[in-house]
Amino acid sequence: MSDEQIRNSIRCQIPNCNNVALGMFRGKWVCGICLLKFESKIRQEQNKFLDIVEKEISEENENK
Repeated sequence: MSDEQIRNSIRCQIPNCNNVALGMFRGKWVCGICLLKFESKIRQEQNKFLDIVEKEISEENENK
């Protein structure tokens, strides 16, 4: 089996996705589309968290 055949036989391990895997993310083989979705969701959650922390800091500063 050639390297290309091996690469093309590794499939994304995210449920309901059967695309060819691009690399590993958190110990699972994932395709590029799923990797982009992960990164987008992580960014959204990170922004929500930072907004919450910023609000808490602002409220703490008001109470001084």
